[in-house]
Amino acid sequence: MAIAVRATGINSVQPNTSTGLTVTLSAAPQSGDLMLCFISQTPILSANYQTIGLPFSLPAAAATVSKADWKRLALHVKTCDGTEGTSAAFTWTGSTLDGCVIGIVVYSGTSLSIGTPVTTDDVSSGTTLTIGALTTTGTNSVAIAGAAAGGNTGNSGTTNFSAWPNGMSELLDLAINTEWAELGVADVSVPTPTTLSSGTATTTVSDTGVSIIVEVIESGPPAVYNIAWTVA
Repeated sequence: MAIAVRATGINSVQPNTSTGLTVTLSAAPQSGDLMLCFISQTPILSANYQTIGLPFSLPAAAATVSKADWKRLALHVKTCDGTEGTSAAFTWTGSTLDGCVIGIVVYSGTSLSIGTPVTTDDVSSGTTLTIGALTTTGTNSVAIAGAAAGGNTGNSGTTNFSAWPNGMSELLDLAINTEWAELGVADVSVPTPTTLSSGTATTTVSDTGVSIIVEVIESGPPAVYNIAWTVA
Protein backbone atom coordinates (compact mmCIF):
# COMPACT_ATOMS: atom_id res chain seq x y z
CA MET A 1 0.00 0.00 0.00
CA ALA A 2 1.37 3.40 -0.99
CA ILE A 3 2.07 5.91 1.76
CA ALA A 4 -0.33 8.86 1.74
CA VAL A 5 -0.97 11.84 3.98
CA ARG A 6 -4.16 11.23 5.98
CA ALA A 7 -4.17 14.44 8.00
CA THR A 8 -2.13 17.46 9.02
CA GLY A 9 -2.42 20.15 11.66
CA ILE A 10 -0.31 22.94 13.14
CA ASN A 11 -0.71 25.69 15.73
CA SER A 12 1.45 28.18 17.63
CA VAL A 13 1.21 30.13 20.87
CA GLN A 14 3.14 32.49 23.11
CA PRO A 15 3.38 30.17 26.13
CA ASN A 16 4.23 32.84 28.72
CA THR A 17 0.61 33.93 28.35
CA SER A 18 -0.87 30.46 27.95
CA THR A 19 -0.89 27.03 29.59
CA GLY A 20 -1.67 24.99 26.52
CA LEU A 21 -2.02 24.67 22.79
CA THR A 22 -4.53 22.69 20.71
CA VAL A 23 -3.73 21.38 17.23
CA THR A 24 -6.75 20.61 15.05
CA LEU A 25 -6.17 17.85 12.50
CA SER A 26 -7.67 18.08 9.01
CA ALA A 27 -9.08 14.54 9.37
CA ALA A 28 -9.34 11.90 12.08
CA PRO A 29 -6.54 9.30 12.14
CA GLN A 30 -7.58 5.74 11.38
CA SER A 31 -6.45 2.54 13.05
CA GLY A 32 -3.07 1.55 11.63
CA ASP A 33 -2.02 5.08 10.63
CA LEU A 34 1.32 6.52 11.72
CA MET A 35 1.40 9.90 13.51
CA LEU A 36 4.48 12.12 13.56
CA CYS A 37 4.41 15.12 15.91
CA PHE A 38 7.05 17.88 15.76
CA ILE A 39 7.32 20.21 18.79
CA SER A 40 9.37 23.42 18.50
CA GLN A 41 10.24 25.39 21.65
CA THR A 42 12.00 28.74 22.12
CA PRO A 43 12.74 29.46 25.81
CA ILE A 44 12.79 32.85 27.52
CA LEU A 45 15.97 31.92 29.39
CA SER A 46 18.77 29.70 28.13
CA ALA A 47 17.78 26.00 28.11
CA ASN A 48 14.66 26.67 30.20
CA TYR A 49 12.44 24.31 28.20
CA GLN A 50 8.97 23.14 29.15
CA THR A 51 7.89 19.59 29.91
CA ILE A 52 4.85 19.34 27.67
CA GLY A 53 1.85 17.16 28.43
CA LEU A 54 1.16 15.07 25.33
CA PRO A 55 -2.23 14.01 23.91
CA PHE A 56 -3.14 10.69 22.29
CA SER A 57 -0.73 8.81 24.60
CA LEU A 58 2.15 10.00 22.45
CA PRO A 59 5.35 8.23 23.58
CA ALA A 60 8.65 9.81 24.54
CA ALA A 61 10.48 11.59 21.75
CA ALA A 62 12.06 9.43 19.06
CA ALA A 63 14.52 12.28 18.46
CA THR A 64 15.37 15.61 20.06
CA VAL A 65 17.84 18.31 18.99
CA SER A 66 18.72 21.65 20.58
CA LYS A 67 20.69 24.65 19.32
CA ALA A 68 22.80 26.65 21.76
CA ASP A 69 20.14 26.25 24.46
CA TRP A 70 17.81 28.58 22.53
CA LYS A 71 15.88 26.27 20.24
CA ARG A 72 14.63 22.70 20.69
CA LEU A 73 12.85 20.41 18.24
CA ALA A 74 11.40 17.05 19.29
CA LEU A 75 9.80 14.31 17.18
CA HIS A 76 7.19 11.97 18.69
CA VAL A 77 5.93 8.98 16.67
CA LYS A 78 2.79 6.93 17.39
CA THR A 79 0.79 4.10 15.85
CA CYS A 80 -2.82 5.30 15.75
CA ASP A 81 -5.66 3.18 17.09
CA GLY A 82 -8.49 5.15 15.47
CA THR A 83 -9.75 6.74 18.69
CA GLU A 84 -7.64 9.91 18.50
CA GLY A 85 -10.12 12.24 16.81
CA THR A 86 -9.12 15.61 15.39
CA SER A 87 -8.31 17.66 18.51
CA ALA A 88 -4.83 17.32 20.03
CA ALA A 89 -4.50 19.27 23.32
CA PHE A 90 -0.97 19.90 24.59
CA THR A 91 -0.50 21.33 28.09
CA TRP A 92 2.24 22.78 30.32
CA THR A 93 2.70 24.66 33.57
CA GLY A 94 4.54 27.95 34.00
CA SER A 95 5.83 30.57 31.60
CA THR A 96 9.35 29.61 30.59
CA LEU A 97 8.90 29.78 26.81
CA ASP A 98 8.86 32.68 24.38
CA GLY A 99 7.16 30.66 21.66
CA CYS A 100 5.95 27.16 20.84
CA VAL A 101 4.85 25.69 17.49
CA ILE A 102 3.50 22.14 17.18
CA GLY A 103 2.81 20.34 13.91
CA ILE A 104 1.34 16.89 13.25
CA VAL A 105 1.37 14.73 10.11
CA VAL A 106 -0.57 11.45 9.90
CA TYR A 107 0.26 8.90 7.20
CA SER A 108 -1.65 5.87 5.97
CA GLY A 109 -0.02 2.94 4.16
CA THR A 110 3.07 2.71 6.36
CA SER A 111 4.70 -0.29 7.99
CA LEU A 112 4.28 1.58 11.29
CA SER A 113 8.04 1.94 11.47
CA ILE A 114 10.58 4.65 10.79
CA GLY A 115 14.28 4.66 10.05
CA THR A 116 16.89 6.25 12.28
CA PRO A 117 16.22 9.99 12.61
CA VAL A 118 19.01 12.38 11.57
CA THR A 119 19.25 15.51 13.69
CA THR A 120 21.11 18.72 12.81
CA ASP A 121 22.13 21.56 15.10
CA ASP A 122 22.84 24.33 12.60
CA VAL A 123 26.30 25.69 13.30
CA SER A 124 25.71 29.18 11.93
CA SER A 125 23.06 31.85 12.16
CA GLY A 126 21.28 32.96 9.01
CA THR A 127 18.23 32.47 6.84
CA THR A 128 19.02 28.88 5.82
CA LEU A 129 18.51 25.81 7.98
CA THR A 130 20.53 22.67 7.30
CA ILE A 131 18.62 19.41 6.72
CA GLY A 132 20.97 16.47 7.24
CA ALA A 133 21.76 13.69 4.78
CA LEU A 134 19.47 10.67 5.09
CA THR A 135 20.08 7.13 3.83
CA THR A 136 16.83 5.26 3.19
CA THR A 137 16.48 1.48 3.15
CA GLY A 138 12.91 0.80 2.05
CA THR A 139 11.07 0.80 -1.26
CA ASN A 140 8.48 3.55 -1.84
CA SER A 141 9.39 5.23 1.42
CA VAL A 142 8.75 8.85 2.36
CA ALA A 143 11.39 11.15 3.85
CA ILE A 144 9.89 13.76 6.17
CA ALA A 145 11.80 16.69 7.64
CA GLY A 146 10.93 19.18 10.35
CA ALA A 147 12.87 22.43 10.71
CA ALA A 148 12.55 24.85 13.62
CA ALA A 149 13.97 28.35 13.80
CA GLY A 150 13.93 31.39 16.00
CA GLY A 151 16.18 34.15 17.14
CA ASN A 152 16.84 37.73 16.16
CA THR A 153 13.90 38.34 13.84
CA GLY A 154 10.21 38.31 14.71
CA ASN A 155 8.10 36.47 12.18
CA SER A 156 4.52 35.32 11.71
CA GLY A 157 2.07 33.72 9.33
CA THR A 158 2.22 30.67 7.12
CA THR A 159 4.85 31.57 4.49
CA ASN A 160 8.06 31.47 6.50
CA PHE A 161 9.81 28.77 4.47
CA SER A 162 10.39 29.36 0.76
CA ALA A 163 12.55 26.42 -0.29
CA TRP A 164 13.30 22.81 0.75
CA PRO A 165 16.05 20.43 -0.41
CA ASN A 166 15.78 17.21 -2.44
CA GLY A 167 12.49 18.13 -4.10
CA MET A 168 10.58 18.15 -0.82
CA SER A 169 7.03 19.52 -0.78
CA GLU A 170 5.93 21.64 2.15
CA LEU A 171 3.22 20.22 4.41
CA LEU A 172 3.24 22.66 7.35
CA ASP A 173 4.56 26.19 7.90
CA LEU A 174 3.70 28.47 10.82
CA ALA A 175 5.26 30.95 13.23
CA ILE A 176 4.15 32.91 16.28
CA ASN A 177 4.34 36.68 15.75
CA THR A 178 7.25 38.53 17.43
CA GLU A 179 8.17 35.50 19.55
CA TRP A 180 10.81 34.10 17.21
CA ALA A 181 9.45 30.59 16.96
CA GLU A 182 8.59 28.87 13.70
CA LEU A 183 8.21 25.35 12.39
CA GLY A 184 8.18 23.96 8.88
CA VAL A 185 7.57 20.35 7.79
CA ALA A 186 8.07 18.90 4.29
CA ASP A 187 8.29 15.46 2.71
CA VAL A 188 9.29 13.68 -0.49
CA SER A 189 8.64 10.21 -1.91
CA VAL A 190 11.72 8.00 -2.19
CA PRO A 191 10.97 5.10 -4.60
CA THR A 192 14.18 3.12 -4.05
CA PRO A 193 16.85 2.99 -1.33
CA THR A 194 19.17 5.96 -1.70
CA THR A 195 21.01 8.70 0.15
CA LEU A 196 19.37 12.11 0.15
CA SER A 197 22.14 14.67 0.31
CA SER A 198 22.35 17.31 3.00
CA GLY A 199 20.66 20.55 1.94
CA THR A 200 19.06 23.70 3.26
CA ALA A 201 15.59 25.06 3.86
CA THR A 202 15.23 28.81 3.37
CA THR A 203 13.44 30.71 6.12
CA THR A 204 12.58 34.25 7.14
CA VAL A 205 14.44 34.27 10.45
CA SER A 206 18.06 35.24 10.98
CA ASP A 207 19.26 33.13 13.87
CA THR A 208 19.32 29.67 15.39
CA GLY A 209 17.85 26.60 13.75
CA VAL A 210 17.56 22.84 14.19
CA SER A 211 16.12 20.02 12.07
CA ILE A 212 15.11 16.37 12.10
CA ILE A 213 14.70 14.16 9.01
CA VAL A 214 13.52 10.56 9.06
CA GLU A 215 12.38 7.79 6.71
CA VAL A 216 8.79 6.55 6.93
CA ILE A 217 8.67 2.99 5.60
CA GLU A 218 5.87 1.65 3.39
CA SER A 219 3.80 -1.33 4.43
CA GLY A 220 4.50 -4.52 2.52
CA PRO A 221 2.07 -6.28 0.18
CA PRO A 222 -0.43 -8.69 1.71
CA ALA A 223 0.78 -12.21 2.15
CA VAL A 224 0.05 -14.63 -0.72
CA TYR A 225 -0.49 -18.26 0.10
CA ASN A 226 -0.13 -21.00 -2.50
CA ILE A 227 -2.22 -24.01 -1.46
CA ALA A 228 -2.04 -27.29 -3.33
CA TRP A 229 -4.93 -29.69 -2.89
CA THR A 230 -4.41 -33.41 -3.29
CA VAL A 231 -7.40 -35.69 -3.66
CA ALA A 232 -6.60 -39.33 -2.84
